[in-house]
Amino acid sequence: MKRQTNMENSEHDEPFCWLDEGVINRLKDGVPLIIFSAKELFEGQSFKTDGIAKQFDTLKDAVENLTFIRLFSISAIEPLEQLKCFEKIARDVGGVKPCVLFVDDAKSFFLHSSCHAIDGIDTIRRVLLTDKYLVRVFRDAIQIDLANMASSGVSRDQPPLTHIERALLGEMHNRGMDVKCQIGIGPYVADFIVSSNGKRIVVEADGKAFHDPDADAIRDRRIKSEYGLPTLRFSGSQIYRNVNGCVDDIQTVLSGELANVPNYADEGMAQLDQSQKSAVNHGGRDARVLAPAGSGKTKVLVNRVVHLLNRSVSPSSILVLAFNKKAAGQLKNRLVSLGIPVGKGGIENNGVWVATLNSFGFKLIRSEGNISKMLDAPGAEKYLVENALNDSGQKLIAMRGEDPIATLTREIAKIRRGLFVPKGISLELPQPKGVATIDLNTIWEHVRHEQAQANVITFDDQIFLAADLLLSEPNIRRDWQGRFTNVLVDEYQDLNPAQILLLQILTSGSASIFAVGDDDQVIYSWRDANVVNLLENFEDSYPGMETYTLETNYRCPKPIVRSSQRLIKLNKRRYPKNIKPSAIAPDVNFRR
Repeated sequence: MKRQTNMENSEHDEPFCWLDEGVINRLKDGVPLIIFSAKELFEGQSFKTDGIAKQFDTLKDAVENLTFIRLFSISAIEPLEQLKCFEKIARDVGGVKPCVLFVDDAKSFFLHSSCHAIDGIDTIRRVLLTDKYLVRVFRDAIQIDLANMASSGVSRDQPPLTHIERALLGEMHNRGMDVKCQIGIGPYVADFIVSSNGKRIVVEADGKAFHDPDADAIRDRRIKSEYGLPTLRFSGSQIYRNVNGCVDDIQTVLSGELANVPNYADEGMAQLDQSQKSAVNHGGRDARVLAPAGSGKTKVLVNRVVHLLNRSVSPSSILVLAFNKKAAGQLKNRLVSLGIPVGKGGIENNGVWVATLNSFGFKLIRSEGNISKMLDAPGAEKYLVENALNDSGQKLIAMRGEDPIATLTREIAKIRRGLFVPKGISLELPQPKGVATIDLNTIWEHVRHEQAQANVITFDDQIFLAADLLLSEPNIRRDWQGRFTNVLVDEYQDLNPAQILLLQILTSGSASIFAVGDDDQVIYSWRDANVVNLLENFEDSYPGMETYTLETNYRCPKPIVRSSQRLIKLNKRRYPKNIKPSAIAPDVNFRR
């Protein structure tokens, strides 16, 4: 078979950089930064990574107490009055703090950005970039609709709030609670101070994607010790999913009842080595754990879940994805043995969601209305492709040692697994009187039509259709992105491009990824897995991520580990690490 293509390799330009030292210094001096068209930062650009999002992260790190303000409906203000209005809003809302104003009507561009799973990597990256941009800026920004306010500015008596703060405040007001917003406490500003029967507590709505839990803990202890005010924190996803439950918790604390502080038992945490403990206690956002065979990766995953729960992460906001049913079952059993609630998944999930990637994708599309039957009979997919070929007016004849229908079926499967763009690709397949040239895109379209008519999906469709649905439906995508704060995945090195895309979609919102894999052991390359996805591509997809290496093999005798290490070191594409045997591993001698 010969594959021909008219597609040229796309060039990835370096991201446009608008941030420099001069901008940062002016912000530090209190001069507001006004961006008049955020939309222009994206259109006409080609991106290798989420460079613009990284620039905003850099800005947050460089400028303390930075406030983001998003203005829309600017047409409600007379053109000559707009700049005065912007400057006044910057003063009134930002106060003495530095602020960035986004001034444009690109709301629909960001909130409705969509594509399909085989529209090409540049198009997909652009959609995911807008999601990350929304998280880093707009979810964290004060939202002001100029159509609903006078051009004279914003009242200090009613401080502007983010959308999750408004949701929480609205429910507290519905219950008649005594709430004050944006109150200074020493060097800090509390989102809310809620009072009842002489008791007061601080309530924080932490919508930021990059909150530092350790810094928050220090702040909360200081406010408690110096000002006598306990702090209750809710993540954006907690408020988004269950604002009533959040307010119930506030009332419980104010009534004097003890808050339900989680304290789950770990799985032999004290016996873990230092590299394993470091991975379990990872405190940042995204992480990669490179775990060779026998290094205790499952124990790390289990204890990572315990660590998150004991830091008050909601069980239902944790998604744990295993590569196969056996591994998923083991993870479930070990978590349940520790008393950890494990849910059944789906819309009504009320515990940690543990699943294989395929079962997760299947439940996702089912929950969104896809009730197609699984096409799992032997040879059924090949039969589907043959029907599609006949519908297109073409026919392939099998020959001795050659099965062109099987070859074509594998190529169609690669579209689903590898996200190959079929447009412009033709296949030359051997036939008794020469070769037959098949337009892959034509057959692909006929296959999809055949599936729709028969109401069936293939095994690979469980992932492909889930990713395609999320990319093409922005509201559904935002909903699923808001369900999870932490996504943990095992055997990352054996994932194919469609599986990785599904993970990238889920973690382009507020969720962080904790990926465990072995760069020295790729088994499923025949299903389009590639070690580069765990190495360079992972670093590009998750800038700022941290890497942990587990280098001790606890499974094998010392001679086996040493011999395998000498061989593994010859791998040309790997992360540098020195795999060593456990100190208590047997040092047996093998006869030649």
